[in-house]
Amino acid sequence: INAAGDVTTFAGNGTLGNTAGSGAIASLAAPRAITTDGTYLYVSEYRTTFGGHRIKRIRISTGHVETIAGDDSVVSPVGASLDGTGTAARFNQPAGMALENNILYIAERTASKIRKLDLSTKVVTTLSTAGSLNNPEGIVLVGGFLYVSNVNNHEIVRVDKITGAQTLFAGNVGGATGSADAVGTAAY
Repeated sequence: INAAGDVTTFAGNGTLGNTAGSGAIASLAAPRAITTDGTYLYVSEYRTTFGGHRIKRIRISTGHVETIAGDDSVVSPVGASLDGTGTAARFNQPAGMALENNILYIAERTASKIRKLDLSTKVVTTLSTAGSLNNPEGIVLVGGFLYVSNVNNHEIVRVDKITGAQTLFAGNVGGATGSADAVGTAAY
């Protein structure tokens, strides 16, 4: 957005795909979330019938787009969620992301996992899985903990960023719907 309020496309050509390149040469597949380290934008590609399930990075100075983790083909394997390095790693609907000290934390929605991507080595590992996680989506980092919105259980789960241990932070066990103002697990 410029001073006149005009909006221009920074990266991507508006066509579903997986093409590396700068500006409108590049194509993306269902970009879901975005974060930055000041040099790159990191984008999770969620899921579509024809691709996605990747983490892309876009150099802010040039708009160059490339896949840094997840399948780099046009169609990623459905339901895959595997640790690995770079494009050998697999994601199943990566969603929200949080970044600290060259580690990108990723909420993997359908696999119900929190993944870690070391940006210096491109190694993807699973930090936390199952337990209270049920379709995690949004994720923020505060101190030593990740706070994760747990979509299907209507909760916020706190995940230790080192051990992966989970604690229900807000909402109640069982995912009751509706609303009640309260403290911690009494709230829903």
